[in-house]
Amino acid sequence: MTAAEAGPRSLGDSLGDHLLLERVATGDALVLSTLYDAFTAETYAICWFKFMMPSSADKAMV
Repeated sequence: MTAAEAGPRSLGDSLGDHLLLERVATGDALVLSTLYDAFTAETYAICWFKFMMPSSADKAMV
């Protein structure tokens, strides 16, 4: 994880976020990539907390 990925990112208002999720549901890979990039640090932190082992957190992220 780079320093740029360590900080939380905001994608916008909740309506905009909802529309992004709708686009992911229709198979929009670019939007999925954007959401993944925006929430990687938070998701990894949750996985690390849940599994308490880096190897398990890495597997969960995949």
